[in-house]
Amino acid sequence: MVAPVRVLPTRPGPVITSPLCNCNRFQLSLPNIRSTTKCKWGSYVAFASCREREGHGSTEEEEFKVLTADEFASLPAIVPRGPIAILGLGGGTSAHLILDSWPSLKLEGWEIDELLIDKAREYLGLCNLERSNQVGGVLCVHVGDALSPSATVPGGFAGIVVDLFSDGKILTQLEEVATWLELNNRLMCHGRIMVNCGGVHAEATDPSNVAAQAKLSQKGDLWIQNSTIKAMCGAFPGNLSWKKEAGGENYLALTGPMPDLDLWSNLVPDHLKLNVKQWKPCTLMA
Repeated sequence: MVAPVRVLPTRPGPVITSPLCNCNRFQLSLPNIRSTTKCKWGSYVAFASCREREGHGSTEEEEFKVLTADEFASLPAIVPRGPIAILGLGGGTSAHLILDSWPSLKLEGWEIDELLIDKAREYLGLCNLERSNQVGGVLCVHVGDALSPSATVPGGFAGIVVDLFSDGKILTQLEEVATWLELNNRLMCHGRIMVNCGGVHAEATDPSNVAAQAKLSQKGDLWIQNSTIKAMCGAFPGNLSWKKEAGGENYLALTGPMPDLDLWSNLVPDHLKLNVKQWKPCTLMA
């Protein structure tokens, strides 16, 4: 195992070491920050209201994005140095929170809705992220299909955030093993994928399915019925973790070996420490 790498943070904060990633290109900075979710919420309400008037979503959908974005901000602590992709950039919620916590990162974001990008630049300051900050952090925005083979970079991504929904439902392509194998090929050595897998919804017309969900829910195993997690188990047997979104109903998945949760918790900003300790190994057989 490669020895822990010690680096200076890009903002005032403690100097830290981490053995979580055994790649010698590991990058880590731990700025002293606070969660920006609440202070940004007023802007998101205004933005979501504009989208709703134009027939492109609702305030509730934007709130859902804010919840998940906080989870994604923990990913940079356990991946190698390199660019991180956001597939499903939306209004830039995840990009804002990731760069708030890890200001030196290079982000590559894909979003198919050009109108959404235009409004995010106008209402949410997305354009500010597209300019390099003082420590080199920046977001490069791509308007197009996030699952297109062209959505990649030379050398691969250190991490990939996947947050792809249409009409409130996760894309059907994400329920296919082949999709995850292809996305895995876009990673560099020791890279990881973190995914918003959506929730679990029983078919109201199928009493047996409702009964099965109730039984699984009592055991805390309702995640087993998530179709995206099932597909990912097939693509990454023995190398997948899961958790329930903090404060929400969705499930998240993480590829790669199960991280040391105590070490991971020590590497993230304070408001994320408890969240990362909730990850569990996925034992679902493909």
